Amino acid sequence: MIQKILNFLKMDFIKSTSLVFIINNVANVLNYATLIIVIALLKDDFGVWVSTNGFLALLSVPTSSLMAILVSKFSKLSENDPHDAFRFYNSFVGLLYKYKYQLLAIFILTLVVSIQTLKFENITIPFLLIISIFISLLTNINQNFLLGTLEIKKYSVGVLIGAVSKFILTISLIKLGVGLISLPLGLATSSLLTLFFAGYFIHKTFAKSDADRDYSENIENDILIGGKNTLKAMVYFAILSLFLNIDIVLSRSLLSQDLNNKYALISTFGQIAHFGPISLTALIIPFASRKDHKNIFYISNAMIIISGLFVTASFYFFGAVILNSLNKVSDPYTVWLIFVYSVFIMMYNLVFININYLISRLDFKPSIPLLGAVISFIFGLFYLATQYKNGDIISNMIYFSAAMMSITAISTIFYCAGGRDR
Repeated sequence: MIQKILNFLKMDFIKSTSLVFIINNVANVLNYATLIIVIALLKDDFGVWVSTNGFLALLSVPTSSLMAILVSKFSKLSENDPHDAFRFYNSFVGLLYKYKYQLLAIFILTLVVSIQTLKFENITIPFLLIISIFISLLTNINQNFLLGTLEIKKYSVGVLIGAVSKFILTISLIKLGVGLISLPLGLATSSLLTLFFAGYFIHKTFAKSDADRDYSENIENDILIGGKNTLKAMVYFAILSLFLNIDIVLSRSLLSQDLNNKYALISTFGQIAHFGPISLTALIIPFASRKDHKNIFYISNAMIIISGLFVTASFYFFGAVILNSLNKVSDPYTVWLIFVYSVFIMMYNLVFININYLISRLDFKPSIPLLGAVISFIFGLFYLATQYKNGDIISNMIYFSAAMMSITAISTIFYCAGGRDR
């Protein structure tokens, strides 16, 4: 029995996950500290920032889909020869440069949509936010290359650089009186620093030993072949993003400012419930893209359930203490709603990890029923926020979210566990 436990702990997946979990949670602590300080210093603008983040998460769906396919590709190529993965990475970056003007057009369109949707009075904040998205695209290519080639230590350094620099820059700018602009400015600058450091690690590790390799092969055919999978993965990530963020966006659009601020506070606890446990499974795509993927599936789900139960129990017993520390009203009903919302997030985390598992296996069959589920979810929230007159609006939305996500999570688990070897 002891030997089995030791063998389990020696698995590459467990050792790598342990390191990434520690690093990601250090980064999460810094991110949460930033959120807490923002709540205290930008009281009136906090709800606006949370809603804006939800909108940006929806905009980042295409890049998230691309990153999932890329990290899977990097992992499969590097399983035999890491330099093949570097060759693909090099060519892909060159392809982005080739289509730079098309990317510029997308940037301008995204900026216009964000201004119209979020009703900003000037373009400075959305301009900085969209810039940060495009910088993050390049940063994530570098970071996901390190992840896919299982250069876990170098990847972890990149995560730390981003988190520390964002915390220091954001808080410093707020203290200097810059206001809400400090948030997107800190995000963009930290992404830029991570981009440079990750690029340095990549070229230091691979460039010299690979200098004599031929990079002339046309990568566009390879990209086009994988393009269908990227589009299919985009459906998955759109579903995930809508499930996680549409309630926040709707609260900004449909609820009063007081109710929106209350919902933003509750959803902030949801961010903790999401990013803490989900950091346990950051390596599911690179590892499940290789061999022994069923074990990865079972281990990942077990870790999400155990960590999710811990987080939800912590919110139930210590929610009032946390609220008091934020100078917020800590009535029992608000604590209860935070608990229910954290259950919703735990169920979402299970859906998230299983969809990532399906992407790693290039299994896109469940996308249609999942798309139907998220459409029902959106219509249900819209109805509760605008038409349903019985009870409290916020509690109705949260109860509905938790119930809907529980059904979805159980369905995805049974599909992944019961299907043939994909």
